[in-house]
Amino acid sequence: MARCIKCNNELKPGNEFCSKCGTANKQIVKSTPGFSCPGCGANIPEGIINCTNCGRPVPQTISSIQTQSIACPSCGAYNYPDTSYCMSCGRPMPTVAEIQKQQIYSARPVRKSKNALIFSGVAVVLIITLIVGLWKPGYIWQWIDNDRIVRTEKNIVENKGKNNKENSGSNANADSNQDVSVLSEEWMSEYLSTDPGTNPAPMPISGTKTFKATPTDGLTISASENALDKEREFTAEKISDDKIMNITEQYVDANWLLLGGFKVNGGMNSDERMPGLINVEMDLSKLDIDQELWEFAQAIRIGDDGSVSLLPSKVNGSVLSCQTSQNSIIGAIIIGLAAGTGVQHLIERGHEGLDSLYMGIKFHHIVYKGENASYDVYWPETLLSAELKQYSEKIATIMEKYGLNPNGSLNFAAIQATKDFKSGYEMMGYLNGIKKALYSDPDYVELARKMKDVDWSQANYWPAEVVQTTRALGLADTYLFGVRGFDTPGYNVDIVVLDKWPEGHGKETLGISMNLYTYRPFIHINAGNKTKMPHSATGKGTVATSNLILTITHELFHVVQSRAVTFDSDEFTMFWEAMAVSLEKEAFDYFSSEAGGKVIDPTQTTVLTDRNYFEYLYSRSLLEPSLWNNNGDNKEYLRNHGYIASHWIDFLRDRYYAGNPNDFIASLLKRFSLSSRVSGDIFNLMLRQQTANSTDPSFGQPYSKDFIAFCQKNYNAMYSRIQYTTPKIEDIKLDADNPMAEINIKWQPLSIAFQDFRIDSKGADGKPVEYRLAVKGKLPWDNYFITRNFVDGSKTTTVDFDKEIFMLPVSTSGLITLMEIQAQIEEVTADEQSATYQVYLLRQPEEPTIEIDEDYLVITPPDWSIPDPRDILSGYDIIITGPGGAEYRHREEVSLAEVEIPLKDIKPKDKSKVSEDEEDEYTAYIVERIDMPDGSSEYGPNGKVAKLGDELRFEDVIGQYDMVQNVSNFQTP
Repeated sequence: MARCIKCNNELKPGNEFCSKCGTANKQIVKSTPGFSCPGCGANIPEGIINCTNCGRPVPQTISSIQTQSIACPSCGAYNYPDTSYCMSCGRPMPTVAEIQKQQIYSARPVRKSKNALIFSGVAVVLIITLIVGLWKPGYIWQWIDNDRIVRTEKNIVENKGKNNKENSGSNANADSNQDVSVLSEEWMSEYLSTDPGTNPAPMPISGTKTFKATPTDGLTISASENALDKEREFTAEKISDDKIMNITEQYVDANWLLLGGFKVNGGMNSDERMPGLINVEMDLSKLDIDQELWEFAQAIRIGDDGSVSLLPSKVNGSVLSCQTSQNSIIGAIIIGLAAGTGVQHLIERGHEGLDSLYMGIKFHHIVYKGENASYDVYWPETLLSAELKQYSEKIATIMEKYGLNPNGSLNFAAIQATKDFKSGYEMMGYLNGIKKALYSDPDYVELARKMKDVDWSQANYWPAEVVQTTRALGLADTYLFGVRGFDTPGYNVDIVVLDKWPEGHGKETLGISMNLYTYRPFIHINAGNKTKMPHSATGKGTVATSNLILTITHELFHVVQSRAVTFDSDEFTMFWEAMAVSLEKEAFDYFSSEAGGKVIDPTQTTVLTDRNYFEYLYSRSLLEPSLWNNNGDNKEYLRNHGYIASHWIDFLRDRYYAGNPNDFIASLLKRFSLSSRVSGDIFNLMLRQQTANSTDPSFGQPYSKDFIAFCQKNYNAMYSRIQYTTPKIEDIKLDADNPMAEINIKWQPLSIAFQDFRIDSKGADGKPVEYRLAVKGKLPWDNYFITRNFVDGSKTTTVDFDKEIFMLPVSTSGLITLMEIQAQIEEVTADEQSATYQVYLLRQPEEPTIEIDEDYLVITPPDWSIPDPRDILSGYDIIITGPGGAEYRHREEVSLAEVEIPLKDIKPKDKSKVSEDEEDEYTAYIVERIDMPDGSSEYGPNGKVAKLGDELRFEDVIGQYDMVQNVSNFQTP
């Protein structure tokens, strides 16, 4: 059997051109035992290494491969050791050296950045999984199944064998070759009703075992399975008194005091961290810390780079337990009770915009412990009322009693108290005495215990804005880390409640997360916002409390996301927002339900982030800014693009995780944290791997089909944003004077584009007249997933991707909207990134002139509806109704010459059925014709009808005509 050398379509005997793709097949390859080329589909006899048509490597039988063969990590086919691309699927192959070097596991590479923030030291991943996850196809896949995205088998059969005689005007076959629209309800219901075959790719893991060790007396380190990137040896040493005092001086504005600790080393560089958290247990008695201080101790991490983070910790007797993932000093501290944190300390931690607003103002600092994580909550003393300040005054009196200055930080007070001592040993000895006396004072201890009690503090000490913030924080903590199961940050997150709002944060913003990708991310809350911030400690169920709950949930999730990466990139912004806004809606549904305590009124949807920004998807690839053209890729632009991408997250969740929707974003974030992020389409790659991770050569199909269904579902929302584009998308006007428009299309995977056509086809009476649009120009990309869809009211027609000319149905509408959907995922070279095609308006032709000249019917056609008819038209048909009502057709080429048709060919054979009154009654109209490459014909709208009675003969008409065409052998259908 002969097959097309380009698309592998079966060819009928004698065919020189493929009926599917139109390729000339002068050299036909007969089907013989062998393989089909994975690139072009041509049949390749067994033993051939490279395709004789396109030159790509072709698959081989196992017996023909050398014994040192390498299995393709994508499709499993065997390849020669020196093969660069798989001979079966075309994806890149690992070299022998790479496999020998990496063996089974490969450590995650350390990424360097100019800011030297925090870098990758995360999981060792399975090398095969890594290759499958990050490699792109070596070429654009052309082996795609023939499903209903483009056409139906029924429609294909109907179109075969059509000829001129079967086409009798626009009404006869206007819809006969229309494909099932990819925007139609029929296609969507059929596609979405099928099982999507959820098949997430395996998560890369390190494979390390659980361990527990005691590197030094008083310190125990342990980790769960896969928490380490590889087997490591940990060492630790107790920090000296001199080191403690150096740290005290270094962080003089911090309102905490270091009691003791250990320097822990896991053999990592300062810019590395573990994929999981390491458990640390410190025996405070081994650090010579007085028992009076144990219950008030908190854990702190001081990194090699000077970064400081308080760690979630618990005290059980003398043991203080916490977690970390880096080399660092792990110590125990006590926190001052008074407002002693200097603004400079917050500025050093990255809190922007506070220096000018809070110069000279002290901040209160408390550790708020949620059910799952801990938070350092700060607020300025300016938020305290006179009534609340009474507790600060009591604390100041007690501190002065023991020689500590209450007007600054606890570290500052310690430095002042020991300024006359020279050695750290002497300083620590003196301070230990003061600390023991202070925490033996019953009044001070009573206040310290009360301030640790959240209920007491919310009722008696904290400002109303802090009370509401901590309540919302507790709800967000329970939802994110309890209900949803996200990994906790592993450190105390700074939450700063501000009554003065930095200008750079946005005037109406209620909350903002900043300093991400480091170990000091923080959240600012705008307590000064008059409308969005609740200012009553007892307020519940209001729009303001709902706003605060969702804001903190959203921003805290950004902090959770930041732990998934170890270097900064603006491009992360859109992916972060896509997940966060989607999760925000999920949180809204939870908090407004019985399970969530109904703390949010379900009718208060105005508190949700506005994500109706679909114009940011116009002509820009979804989640791939590297493919965008002429865009303002600033953070605001990326953020808004992320808002519309959240709809895509929702769609995939509902399609693939309908039974367990809470798992999708958590699994997606986990997968992202374990990826190397070197691929340009990393975000879409993660989504593909987490949904229908198909491993066959058409692996992109489910994702592309999903995108088309997504566009169908959101068509109205997408189209409604056409007015907000910059620059504005101007309407294209098609009328008698301008019946053609040229459309430019850019290769933009996973994008949409809209264009409105304003059609003026009204008749002389101002009423709508029928017309048809013809689309000319086959796109140069042989891709099923690039669709051109013309929307006419409730009806949508999809242009057949492999037709040079395509006709839309008859219409009278004044508005037709073109929606281009590019659902492909491949990239192309620079010289293949644009194409053009034309849209023609075929209006209703005027009536022809009809006369009788002796034995001939003479017809003079009207002018064409297209100024240059040969650009699109093949000619026209004359439809004649003769005596007795019989219809006759006559075909003409592109010419306006008179046509003479013998009356004998039109006269009915049985004249007895024609009355004398009907003997010379004739009507005629024309339809403009386009002959298709497959031999069929398409027609414009039916023309106006001209009528001739027996009272008008040719000799009654004055004048002569020089252009006469004699017609013979005229036959009726």
